Amino acid sequence: MYKNIASMLQVVEGEIQDESKIKEREIDTIVNAANPTLMGSKNGVDCAIHTAVDKGLKKSGGFKKKICRELKTGNNRNLIRCERGRAVVTGGYKLCRRIIHVVGISCDGERK
Repeated sequence: MYKNIASMLQVVEGEIQDESKIKEREIDTIVNAANPTLMGSKNGVDCAIHTAVDKGLKKSGGFKKKICRELKTGNNRNLIRCERGRAVVTGGYKLCRRIIHVVGISCDGERK
């Protein structure tokens, strides 16, 4: 049986920091443009997701610790947990059901 992917997905635009809107809209999955360590960034969507999850957990850095436990990796902040051009799925921890962390490739198409 084949399904049309457009009938299964709905793209919702909005602010990650407004978790009440995310819960109100029953967002199932958030796709995150992540860095290879999955330990967050200092700006952008990645930062907003980490901030929102930490707020929901009521613990600064809580999402980083959950990612390390869930992926069974150590707390080494520089450890590559996801190669470029790949994706890793983690729990959404009170923000949504799951988060798909996607690590992009460089503009010239090389996996650096």
